[in-house]
Amino acid sequence: AGGLYAQAPDQGDVSAVFGQPQLGLSKATHALAGVVGIPHPRVRLSATGFWNRSRDRVGRAPDPTPAVAQLLVDEGEGRSYGGQAVVRAEPGAHVLTQLTYSWTRSERRDPGAASFRRSDFDQTHAVGALTSWQHRSGLELGGRAVLTSGFPRTDVVDAVPNARTGEWDPVFGERAAARLPLFFELSARVAWRYAAGWGGVRTWLDVQNVTNRANASEVFYSVDYSQRGFLRGLPILPLVGVEVTL
Repeated sequence: AGGLYAQAPDQGDVSAVFGQPQLGLSKATHALAGVVGIPHPRVRLSATGFWNRSRDRVGRAPDPTPAVAQLLVDEGEGRSYGGQAVVRAEPGAHVLTQLTYSWTRSERRDPGAASFRRSDFDQTHAVGALTSWQHRSGLELGGRAVLTSGFPRTDVVDAVPNARTGEWDPVFGERAAARLPLFFELSARVAWRYAAGWGGVRTWLDVQNVTNRANASEVFYSVDYSQRGFLRGLPILPLVGVEVTL
């Protein structure tokens, strides 16, 4: 499959004060191909590869002091490519297991730059596993594990005092050269379903982040940028639900 796409700029980007009123359409070319194999009636294998290239992307003007209404230009580029492999098995009549691995690369070339860099949303590796079991009584047990590469970030390598404001100005290193730590989450689920002539009842308990892992979601610095820390995601989180159908 493939396609050609175009997208208008965001409303804020065409502002005469903070953007560029004459921005045009961003364009992209997408392509993907996949194959599916069934070596056994209870086993399904699939692999998919994709590639896309975008052009005329909106970005900050390369001039350090751009003119009014010229802060943004549509001269950036982007490219993404990668693949995904999935193994899905049903070893029993009421048992399902699935393992997924993805490798992707997402890159951007900013206006005025000579080469591509990693996108802020590049996530090279992603591994997922899930399993579920259902009993004829309506009981369901399941679990899911996710392991992914952290998103790229730009380190602050130094800071200089600003005599005018009394604050510190950061000195950035190479853009997107660092990454957040690996993300891992294990979740579990218990559900029960009851059906009757008048309708049915469905209730469940989902427990996210069973291991209570403190995954890093963002980087923060002290006021003088001498110390660095991580904002952490949600701790273990149980969710209970009930659904009645009439």
